[in-house]
Amino acid sequence: MTTSNYTTIKIIGLSGPSSSGKSTLARLLRKVLPNSIILYEDDFYKPETEIPVNPDNGLQDWDCPEAFDLVYLNQVLTEIKQSGGTIPASFESKEETNTLGPSNVTDEELAEVQRSIAVDVNTLFVIVDGIMLFNEGSPLIATPSATPDSANPLDLALFVRAPYFDLLKRREARAGYVTLEGFWADPPGYFDDIVWPGYVKSHSYLFEDGQVDGPLTTQAASEFGIRTPAQMNCTMLELLQWSVNEIKRSLL
Repeated sequence: MTTSNYTTIKIIGLSGPSSSGKSTLARLLRKVLPNSIILYEDDFYKPETEIPVNPDNGLQDWDCPEAFDLVYLNQVLTEIKQSGGTIPASFESKEETNTLGPSNVTDEELAEVQRSIAVDVNTLFVIVDGIMLFNEGSPLIATPSATPDSANPLDLALFVRAPYFDLLKRREARAGYVTLEGFWADPPGYFDDIVWPGYVKSHSYLFEDGQVDGPLTTQAASEFGIRTPAQMNCTMLELLQWSVNEIKRSLL
């Protein structure tokens, strides 16, 4: 258990489709923000025996909201916030040990971004990285009229996207994923059969006319407070600069 005593806890939700660069961006933000930790939604997958099976093709669906224990994730966030930044003793991350590809952000570029932001030493930033944070019905987002028990635990909601073919190429280049019980490798066609349709189904409600490559709806932007870059083909440096600007504008 990591014990802390920060006076202010700011929770940043960082979501988007699989292979959109969320984890790389989260680790860059951790370097930029002096006091920050990452919670990976992938650490909250349910046991393999509880992963839903797609009725159309018989494949396990690791990319749907029901594959995650979002209630437990919400509980961990609440405990961190109420305890001044203490991570529950029952929680252990396996995702933190996973290596990522190069970010293509140079040390000089990173240092420049670091110089652009000043943060109170008594503030802890908790970056939550996951594909199913803002799906319809998620306990992590709620309207301003929500009851206190269901209030939004996130102080900032960032949503990063990338063009379909970029996502497909990146996902298919991955060797696989470590699970609670072992290792998962996508079968052929998994992105088109499971990943992309699941992303669209879970997130189309956030975008005008249900088009996930279009602008956010008024509700998503104003009531849910979700922010997304105007362009979908941003470089990682551009995503980092945009994220830091949103943090400065909304949290500092």
